[in-house]
Amino acid sequence: MKRLRVLLPWIIGVVGVSCVLAAVDFEAKPLSGWPAYAALCAISAGLIWLTWRWVVGRTGPRWLAVALGLALALRMGVGVALVYALPRVGYDTETQRAGYVFFDAYTRDTDAWSLATSDERLLTVFTEQRRSDQYGGLLFLSALTYRLFSPDLHRPLLIVLISAVISSLAVLFTWGFARLCLGQRASIIGAWIVALYPDAILLGASQMREPFIGTALAIAFYGYTFIRRGLFKQGLVSILGSTVILVLPVSPPFAFAILWVVGLAWLWEVQRMSKRHLWLLLLLA
Repeated sequence: MKRLRVLLPWIIGVVGVSCVLAAVDFEAKPLSGWPAYAALCAISAGLIWLTWRWVVGRTGPRWLAVALGLALALRMGVGVALVYALPRVGYDTETQRAGYVFFDAYTRDTDAWSLATSDERLLTVFTEQRRSDQYGGLLFLSALTYRLFSPDLHRPLLIVLISAVISSLAVLFTWGFARLCLGQRASIIGAWIVALYPDAILLGASQMREPFIGTALAIAFYGYTFIRRGLFKQGLVSILGSTVILVLPVSPPFAFAILWVVGLAWLWEVQRMSKRHLWLLLLLA
């Protein structure tokens, strides 16, 4: 009974959000896409719960849950609003008539839908150069999502949901990093900045790579807090896991950049480098 009481708000949230997304899916019959949205919402809810338990623990400040919920609501709300409004009041371009803000998102998402509905193997995105995605990672994820959850109809809001959830998780990791390295006040400011920063909201409401890169950076810095406490194994797993899983498939240069920034921070704080060596590293960076 106690477990059901804990799970009930999550179940209600998954059902409610998926029904809303299915209802505002303007390209389909009302609620016809509910199974796809419900499945992806359930996976997203599980990911949010696991992240909360990892970073915050069983209980945490109520304001942090509000910041996380608001970040997710803003990103999804803006995503839905743009899909609806741009074809009607946007510029007379192919991109905005299709409901996309960014040309990259438009070309990649339409290419992902074409790939998902073809007989082509999805792994070819990593071996064949494609104009819509230089590295193939986000194209693969989008095509896989369409092939698994929505093979009958192109539903761009599915990818917006993934971007919004990934982008929102940066709130928790930023809070965790700032709290352990800079103090309680900095953690509050940092979490709210990530939740409400306009560019983060716009990119998190689009089919772009930046939500993955930004959250991976936050995870890497959170992993760095383990290294500062002498927990090298946990720290390295967090840092390498975030860069390899989230960033390397979508943008290898940014994966190496994140590793370089964290490594530079470690050399700065732990190794007590001489100023000559430190300025050399900064010049190389």
